[in-house]
Amino acid sequence: MADVFKILDQVIATTSYAELYQVPLAAATTVDGVNVVPKAIFNQTQAIVGSIMACNYTTSADSFNIRLRKYDFSASDLETANDKQHLFKSVPIAGNSTRVLKLALTLSAGDIIEVSAASATTVSFTAMGIEVT
Repeated sequence: MADVFKILDQVIATTSYAELYQVPLAAATTVDGVNVVPKAIFNQTQAIVGSIMACNYTTSADSFNIRLRKYDFSASDLETANDKQHLFKSVPIAGNSTRVLKLALTLSAGDIIEVSAASATTVSFTAMGIEVT
């Protein structure tokens, strides 16, 4: 297995939840030369999210939300969105400021971090961490 330290992803939030980062489901789409659907589960990527930065790049105050949705392998889809998945809800952020959220989230293949803001296109997010393949 290889550890890759990286910027996992970046996104500008809207008022609807959008993907910040999703752990890749698998590194291969074939097993012994045969195409597999869904992707081969035996070859999973995992991730450790060390921090998420939220930056309000406008002069107006805003607030943001972050939620974590688990991938359900039995349904080959993400769990239905609900309130139990919120990591941060309606967190205020001043204009022209950044909040650094120190985390130690361990994610499995398919798990997804989603973000939103009270106002569209005012808050950007960066997720930093390690992908383990």
